[in-house]
Amino acid sequence: MRRRTLLGAFGAAALPSLAIPAIAQEAGFPSRPLTLVIPFPPGGIVDTVGRLTASLVAQQIGQPVVIENRAGAGSAVANAHVATARPDGYTILSGGITLAILPNLQPELQPANPLEAFAPVGLTTTTPYILHVNRDLPVRSVAEFVAWAKARGGHLNMATSGLGTGTHLTWELFRRQAGLGGELLPYRGGVPAILDIQAGRAHGMFSAALEAVQAMRAGQTRPLAVTSLERLATLPDLPTLAENGFPGFETTSWAGWYVPAGTPDTAVARLSGALATTLRDPGVLAKLRDLGVTGRYGPPDEARRVLATETGRWGRLIREAGITGGA
Repeated sequence: MRRRTLLGAFGAAALPSLAIPAIAQEAGFPSRPLTLVIPFPPGGIVDTVGRLTASLVAQQIGQPVVIENRAGAGSAVANAHVATARPDGYTILSGGITLAILPNLQPELQPANPLEAFAPVGLTTTTPYILHVNRDLPVRSVAEFVAWAKARGGHLNMATSGLGTGTHLTWELFRRQAGLGGELLPYRGGVPAILDIQAGRAHGMFSAALEAVQAMRAGQTRPLAVTSLERLATLPDLPTLAENGFPGFETTSWAGWYVPAGTPDTAVARLSGALATTLRDPGVLAKLRDLGVTGRYGPPDEARRVLATETGRWGRLIREAGITGGA
């Protein structure tokens, strides 16, 4: 799926008005519009955050940014498109945790080694997951949920927004530590999964924080715990899994910008500097918090370390659990 949207150098009407002091314009790059490729359809949290960030970076670099949605194969379509694009800095991937998962799960669908295929521009955001369940379940805590699930003798139906996603692997990590069985029900996105939890066809799932909070506020599900090591400022009464007998348990969905390997260092530095300025602005950080994510700039070397660490971590889990691209 492809959709292109032009974001002018001074933002878009649909996005909040946030002015950031511009970086002094340099001769050369960029001299024409850039393209930010988003691996998911318009309207979701990844798309929304990508558009906001791109519109503000456009202010910094003095050139419009074209948003191109290339959904498909769990982000592999977008990943492959950018990896094979001309390495000139004008085609950028809004990549995330699936960059670390897919090489282990389905290497045939994208470059087998994203560390070789991409040059990191910088990290942009992080967001934890929340374990939430059907409101009619007789549980109010993680301990009660685990005890209830074990008492059912494996008759547990847990949803996921897709096979091989961060939510899927977070459940697998939790399930193994908690000693739970049950059936995994994959859906095409979080919304249909949450609707089935509300209807009682699934018992619960891990979701990105914003998605779970929206479901809670709509009366659809009950949150039990968050996967960050610290409680969320927006939900201070919601405990962490680490507080609930799972010490050190932490998973987050992270995102960053990547360009094709071989992109000139000057172009990477220009884009990275614009990202840094954007993600250090208090107004931008506040808006991102409203969307349920934490804006946090990380320079290219940190983005590379995170990708390498996460690729190894999820690869070990995928191998140990025997997870394949089709199951």
